[in-house]
Amino acid sequence: MKVPYIPAAPSGRVPVTRVSNADLIEVYLSAATEEGDVSLVRLLLYVNGPGEKSARILRKCLEGGADLVAVYPGEKETAPAGAELLGSIPDGLLYLVNKA
Repeated sequence: MKVPYIPAAPSGRVPVTRVSNADLIEVYLSAATEEGDVSLVRLLLYVNGPGEKSARILRKCLEGGADLVAVYPGEKETAPAGAELLGSIPDGLLYLVNKA
């Protein structure tokens, strides 16, 4: 997942991972430009809501420790090996895949 940057003094800009978990999702959604990543984060909010759990998962993805994967069984897609089910999304399921 691509890490967007936000304006900040004095350095000019910093990665969104510098903000607290309380603000991470809101700041991420306002700064991100990768449509696929934004869609996955919106699905994460659909599954978990805008709380601490969603922020921890997003931070893990942004730091390279995991990936969010949407799977649509109706399109003959299956979950990746070792994926953790986060919950149901419209027409599919959302998984967290931890990187080793």
